[in-house]
Amino acid sequence: MKTLKYNGKTYQFTEDIQPKVEGITEYILTNTYNVRCEVVFENGTLVYINELD
Repeated sequence: MKTLKYNGKTYQFTEDIQPKVEGITEYILTNTYNVRCEVVFENGTLVYINELD
């Protein structure tokens, strides 16, 4: 399980998250509360998490 913190919230995902060291990596994942989220990394650093549902 992968845990990410963003804007004071904790998100847990069961999917494997392996962002690229260079460039932008975007995932559409479902967290443990069954909420779909857009997760974006730039150069391996979390940029934002956007709840889609």
